[in-house]
Amino acid sequence: MGDQNGIVIGVINNFHFNSLQRAIEPLAIYPLDERFSRITLRVDINKPKRVLTLLKDVWKKHFPSTLFDYDFVSQQLEEQYQSEEKFSQIFLYFSILSLLIACLGLYGLTSYTAFQKTKEIGIRKVLGATAKNIVAMLSGSFLKLVVLASFIALPVAWYAMNQWLQGFAYRITLTWWMFATAGAFVLFIAMITVGFQAIRSALANPVKSLRTE
Repeated sequence: MGDQNGIVIGVINNFHFNSLQRAIEPLAIYPLDERFSRITLRVDINKPKRVLTLLKDVWKKHFPSTLFDYDFVSQQLEEQYQSEEKFSQIFLYFSILSLLIACLGLYGLTSYTAFQKTKEIGIRKVLGATAKNIVAMLSGSFLKLVVLASFIALPVAWYAMNQWLQGFAYRITLTWWMFATAGAFVLFIAMITVGFQAIRSALANPVKSLRTE
């Protein structure tokens, strides 16, 4: 290793000593004479207080003048991915906010369209149109726009996620069903949002809308 020579006394399996953003690199483990920088132990994490008390007593016995400082491997692993965790939380909050704003916009457009077509809806119902026909008339055009928007947004989302995953040496493979599930969920939410106002208008009494005619 470098300009140091030594005898290989053992070989171990590859393991991650960095985050998954980096591939496994070569590693040599060698003793530092009588010195050491840390001690790694496997302990029972179900009894942390008892284990820490025991370790402190043993440490004070052998190293009374050295500060006892410790870390858990699980905590170190969490710290490696804090940025990803914060990013996922921010992304989740903005996604929910965007979905709520979109739903409010759809609901407002549906209400406005239903108000404009109040007389038309009344005439259609008098002439025999069913509530199903009215709902299809009011919601069909909006759902088509949602489907069109999904076809535009999903390729963009795939490209953005794929670029983000390129920063990881070990990553998942994006498949079509992930985006199909997201698109179906968005369409379902849009159907509920649009359908609520559409059903409300379809079930309204046509006499009230035609009374002034």
